[in-house]
Amino acid sequence: MKSRWLKLNTWYRLGLLNIATVALYRLAKQSGYYRYRLPIGTSIKGPFFFDTVAEPEDCFPLSYFSYHTVQVTSPPDGFINPWNNARCPDSGRHWSVILDFMPELGDIKTVWEASRFDWLPRMAWSYRNGDKQALARLELWLRGWTEQNPVNSGINWKCGQEASLRCLNMLAAALSIDNCFDRPFDGFLQFLSTHLQRIVPTLRYAMAQDNNHGVSEAAALFAVGHYLKVHGDPAQQKKAKKWATQGRYWLQNRVQKLIMPDGSFSQHSVTYHRLTLDILSFVELLRIRLQASPFEDLFYERSKAAVRWLHKMTDSRTGDAPNLGSNDGAYL
Repeated sequence: MKSRWLKLNTWYRLGLLNIATVALYRLAKQSGYYRYRLPIGTSIKGPFFFDTVAEPEDCFPLSYFSYHTVQVTSPPDGFINPWNNARCPDSGRHWSVILDFMPELGDIKTVWEASRFDWLPRMAWSYRNGDKQALARLELWLRGWTEQNPVNSGINWKCGQEASLRCLNMLAAALSIDNCFDRPFDGFLQFLSTHLQRIVPTLRYAMAQDNNHGVSEAAALFAVGHYLKVHGDPAQQKKAKKWATQGRYWLQNRVQKLIMPDGSFSQHSVTYHRLTLDILSFVELLRIRLQASPFEDLFYERSKAAVRWLHKMTDSRTGDAPNLGSNDGAYL
């Protein structure tokens, strides 16, 4: 009786609407709806930032989870867990039929990590600071990733948040490389547009989780939507208006719901609190750059409260904060 009561109480606290949304998402996967709505396509073609690519290399250091340095090939294999060298067995299947948990592979985030593109702004910054080879290597890695990952095929298309982080890192890199932000290649625009088409159909599932997933995906819709409104072709611009509007609505909704008046975040985690502020700060930077209208006052009030909360948790001498709650090194 006690366990039954605890289960009912948990369901109540999660919210019946959220539970129903997750159930519908799982049903849609099992029924093949997403295979119909988001069919497997061809690889997105470059160039993305540069018309020349570097020569492949056998060994290159790559940061994993903002902590570990792992030697990978250049470009990396986007389906390997470097801790056990296991390779995802479903790289050619539709993302909706790939399992969340595969014992033989290990933690799925060890595969996703290289495909979050944390390396992309770092290479762009290296180029900006004089490493001319970094731009050709960056282009090699992007073309390698798109060749390995045809649209909606494989494990790296499985999560809308992962797609969102790739988009935000693409924009961050573009800000650092010459005129790439204001005069983008067609491949760059196609990459962003295709990723938003992947995010939208599962957006409600992200919101039902009441965590950083919804913040990331709303941020990508808002930022990329406004970017494509300015720089996309006519077909992209038409879709971008709707994406930008959706993104604004859900981003304001998430900030109001998930950040409390005292600045605390819905997830019991300093890392995810910091990641949320990373994303909100970057979106505000892009909003100003793209001359989009400001968010509502409550968005800024809660965001500032979240900054004050993190400030109080941080040692001003070392920059360290308590390793409180979940921590996968997520970083923008």
